[in-house]
Parts: sequence; C-alpha cells; structure tokens
Amino acid sequence: MVRIDMSTVAAREKAFGEYGDTVWFIYRVFSERLKRRMKEQGVSKYQTAGFKNAKEYNEAPSYQHEVSYSMVDSITAPIPRLDTRQNPYLVPSSKYYLRFVDTLNFKDVYECIWGSNYEIRNYLPNVFESVCNEAQFQNNRLGSLINDIKQTQPLRIPNNTIQQIYEGIKSDLLNEWDKFTRVRNQETKIATVINFESSADNESIAAGIPLIDKIDSGGVSREGLGEVLELKQLGEPLKRFVDYRVTPLIMNQFLQQISK
Repeated sequence: MVRIDMSTVAAREKAFGEYGDTVWFIYRVFSERLKRRMKEQGVSKYQTAGFKNAKEYNEAPSYQHEVSYSMVDSITAPIPRLDTRQNPYLVPSSKYYLRFVDTLNFKDVYECIWGSNYEIRNYLPNVFESVCNEAQFQNNRLGSLINDIKQTQPLRIPNNTIQQIYEGIKSDLLNEWDKFTRVRNQETKIATVINFESSADNESIAAGIPLIDKIDSGGVSREGLGEVLELKQLGEPLKRFVDYRVTPLIMNQFLQQISK
C-alpha cells in the first residue's frame, strides 16, 4: 500500500489528469458531505460501515466487511487519504455508495455522490473557478480560449471577468452539469472555439464524441446506480466535459460581453 501524495499541484495532476485540482476539490466536497451527514445523524464510522460498534465489526467474518471501517476512516479523514492499491479514486467500489445511502439516509446515490440541488448551486461556482484557473496553464481547448481572452485584458484574466462569465452562463452550466453527473445525453454538440487572432484558426468540435466511454457499477445492481457518474470515472470525462460543454459556453458569453 502506497499513499498517494495530494500536497502539490503536480501530484494532483499526475493522479487525476489535467484538472487534478478540480477533481481533488470534488473529492473533498464529497468527504465533507459524508462527515456532515454523520454528525447530523449521530452516526459513527462503524455504523456508517454498517455495524453497530467496533465489537460487532471486529467479530464479524471478513466476508461481511464489504465496507471496511479503515476505508470509511480514510474517506472521511480531515484530509481524505488515498493509496495506490485500495482507493486511488477515494471510494474503492460502488458498494460503498450503496452503504452510505442506507446508513446515512441519503435520498439516492446521486445525492450521496453529488449532493442536493442546494449543495450543487453552492459548490459549482468553485468548480468553475478551479477549472478556469487550471486551464490557464494547460495546452487544451479552454486554455487556448483563456489565453485569447487574456490578450484582451491587462496581464491576466481578472477574477471579475471569470465571475461575470459565470453569472452569464450559470443556468446553462447547471443544466450541463446535471446531465454530465447523471450520465445523460453524453454526445457533444456542434460548437466552435474561436482564436481571436485568426479566424482561419477556428476549430469546429465534431459531434458524437462521448464524454464517458463506459459506465461500470462494479457488478452491483441497484436502480439508479448505473445512471450516476462515480468519482472513479471523473478524470478524463471531466476534461471532455470542460472541452465540449464548458468551453463553448464561456466563448459565447465572452463574445457577448465584448460586443456590448
């Protein structure tokens, strides 16, 4: 077992891809949701794992430890702990989500992983800001667009520009986020990413590229589980989501702003 270092930007990018900081933020939001629910309902980590107490857990045969106390402890630590073998993507299997729904009384798997509508509206601005900040240093679609935007701004893209763009797209972004995390309608729309320096460099994004290649619920059958994006599936799909959903929204909103 080798602990995965989450202390640097480079380490998070190595673990999760181009948007490693954003993935790590989402993991921490999930961890905080579990801890908050455990505190509100007075549920211990052993009870969260499906046992009354430490004695019952320790006396149970190993085959009943589908959800382990040590893993619940890692997921809900002050800084969530990941390791290369057991939980490189925080939650080791779909069985954990199902147990959390039962023991912590979430409405469904979606609320467990992604939160209520109220929670999503609260954390989505932070996801958007994180994605924009990371993209400035990446050679990708959004990075190219932000660099074009920066050329119209002094020195760098200011925070108020990001905030203004978010305010203009938040309704559409919320809708796209809902479809993304619920694994619905995973085909791209036709969109154009504009290079402000040369219209000849315009790039048309082809339709038909799925954001998610495969949905795997780990052999667990339960209504709704296969329809929800799990944390282990987040890295590459998040990049595609940013490329094919978020970037066109930002582009269109920025063009509206500069045309005023």
